[in-house]
Amino acid sequence: MSDVTIARQDSIVTLTFDRPEKLNALTFSMYATVQAEIERVAHDSTVAAIFLRGAGRSFSAGWDRNEAVPDLAEALRRTNACRWAIWDSPHPVVAVTQGHCLGGAFELVLPADLVISTDDCLFGIPEVADGVAAGFNMLPWLTNHKKAKACMLTAGMFGGRAALEWDLVTHLTSAEHLEDTVTSVGERLRHVGSSTLAAIKQDTNQVYESLGMREQIDRSVARHDGVRFLDE
Repeated sequence: MSDVTIARQDSIVTLTFDRPEKLNALTFSMYATVQAEIERVAHDSTVAAIFLRGAGRSFSAGWDRNEAVPDLAEALRRTNACRWAIWDSPHPVVAVTQGHCLGGAFELVLPADLVISTDDCLFGIPEVADGVAAGFNMLPWLTNHKKAKACMLTAGMFGGRAALEWDLVTHLTSAEHLEDTVTSVGERLRHVGSSTLAAIKQDTNQVYESLGMREQIDRSVARHDGVRFLDE
């Protein structure tokens, strides 16, 4: 059984991390599956949106530390390719988070177009405490610089309410009403033409790209050449 399940209902494609017993800890294979599916449907005009989800009680607790990662820069290039696929997809990508959204999972939802979160979800990049800086640092482009630094410098975790206030979440709800919110957002996206959605997304993304966001994020990866991931 795949660690990422792929389902489609009408015009909504849903990609679900399916390792609930490990809090959906992420591997290269899972990143590659998400990237491949997003790229596969990129020019399918019958797709209204792509939803990213996690099975069980967490979206994802972050990177699977049992996954061998000999070189940090190479790991970031591979995982960032998936994150840029989310950013570049003409379809809106909606992340649905609950429980935990940490580390590599947190960086995976940053380029998503919409984020639906439960109010008890915990966000953050705890790897900073192990000496690993973010490899996809989109935070300064999404929130103000002091909040971005607070997240990165302290390696602390923060809840859904703070994520909403920091503009990292677009829809905050309770666990009880999560599915209703997901359905509502999906229905709204269905009623907008795919070409209109693509144009809006492209125009908005280009504002950030014109300010050098992509170049800055990609440049930061080179600083990690030769560094081992989570080295003891």
